[in-house]
Amino acid sequence: MDPRVVYIKVRLLSGFSIERSTDVEKVLLDADVHKTVMAFVDGHEGSASTLTFTYTNNQLQLYKQGESGNAKAIYFQRNCGFRAVSNKDIELDVSYGEILNSPLEDFDRVLGQVFLPLLKQQDDWGKCNGDADARALLDSAQILRKTLDEAIVNVNAGVRLELPEDTSWAEQSMGNKTLVSMSQSSELVDSFIELIGRWCLQVENLLKDSADGLQDRRNKDDGPRSELLFWRQRAQKFSTIIDQLQNKECKIILGVLREAKAADEAAHRALKSWRSLDNEITDAANEAKDNVKYLNPRKVHGCIV
Repeated sequence: MDPRVVYIKVRLLSGFSIERSTDVEKVLLDADVHKTVMAFVDGHEGSASTLTFTYTNNQLQLYKQGESGNAKAIYFQRNCGFRAVSNKDIELDVSYGEILNSPLEDFDRVLGQVFLPLLKQQDDWGKCNGDADARALLDSAQILRKTLDEAIVNVNAGVRLELPEDTSWAEQSMGNKTLVSMSQSSELVDSFIELIGRWCLQVENLLKDSADGLQDRRNKDDGPRSELLFWRQRAQKFSTIIDQLQNKECKIILGVLREAKAADEAAHRALKSWRSLDNEITDAANEAKDNVKYLNPRKVHGCIV
């Protein structure tokens, strides 16, 4: 095996803690992967300057642009332009790094716990324009932290309620006559009952995960800033569901089942189960929002104290 590919193999084995080297070799020798890797180390014109690998469910794979996921990743960056990586200077020609499964949170943590404290202790600012430039830099860093917080909240936000693939029925006007007419279709009602069942399962899992997270939170003491972020994330998760229920499709689905419940016991049971969970969602969202309001006034000059 090419010594430059061996370097990549060793890094993957170590970084992902893979026990058998043959598992990595099998991937690297796959025709498509091997072609991409060799183009990378040979510095072919137009070849990618970065290689990224992920490892999930005991499966190593080469990351393809546009794919999404939250698994740990290992990347290799070619530093020598479109020139072949030297066998003797591999570590100079190729940079190696790891991206953990929560890069935004990791960046936020490093910025807040490493770089900002160092910047605040800095006395010599070189050619900067005194305290004004120093304050501008620190203010910018605080704004970046706030942006990261909001991004983390959005990434971790709630669940997306399932909808049927065909929602052409939502193109109709949402009057009472339309809902009554739709409720006469047993096929449509049955499909909505099944859909509500999946909604219930989605929300039950979210409530369980949130309850577990709340218990874990009570066992920790990470400070007010972490507490605020926790409750903001929790508020966003449940508010996302509440917002989705205002969509026309969701309103029609619930409206049709309300019209059908008198004649259809299954529709009645489905709505009863959903109403119970809907109340829990509202209570959880209100609790989280109240805690966010309580914690927010504890900000001083943009920082949580």
